Amino acid sequence: MELDKETAKSTADFIDAVKPRVVTIENVKGYKDSEAMKIITQALDKNGYTWDSDVYNAADFGGYTSRERLIVRAVKDGELPEKPKKQPRKGGWLEAVEDILPTLTVKESGVAPWMDARLKADGIDWQKVEKPLYVMGSAYADGKIPHAYGDEILPTLRTKSGDVIIMPGGKVLRADGRVLARITGLGR
Repeated sequence: MELDKETAKSTADFIDAVKPRVVTIENVKGYKDSEAMKIITQALDKNGYTWDSDVYNAADFGGYTSRERLIVRAVKDGELPEKPKKQPRKGGWLEAVEDILPTLTVKESGVAPWMDARLKADGIDWQKVEKPLYVMGSAYADGKIPHAYGDEILPTLRTKSGDVIIMPGGKVLRADGRVLARITGLGR
């Protein structure tokens, strides 16, 4: 993509001009083998950086969501710090938000008809769940709707709003910013 290459060129120009002591880049895992990545790594090599890149999954480091991201670590002088060590996975996403569930807004109308249809296609009757179910407010391109029970790790959170938590008995709660912050590890 041209925009990726333009952004990479700007990053390479910055590295060439400023030569910061540390460079850290985060992107989608597919960026690893892209032309844009080559532009950046050539600038790192040209300027004498020690660098590495790897794909990390937040769930491998104690997160409540499975989110794979490419991380590039580079230092101008010296050795790279030790890579982070994987941590045992935590329990499911419910562990992160259980204490704030009573403060969430109840969605009196239940789930949207499109969400109901897609959950039913996955064999889930939202009014009869036996344990909390997190449902994302947008579907994948194939029409499936990302979801996870409270004892599971969530799929990668999406940027669209409309996520809900369905409680046993069919009560539907809006997943607000506090929920998202806790699940991603940014809030307590």
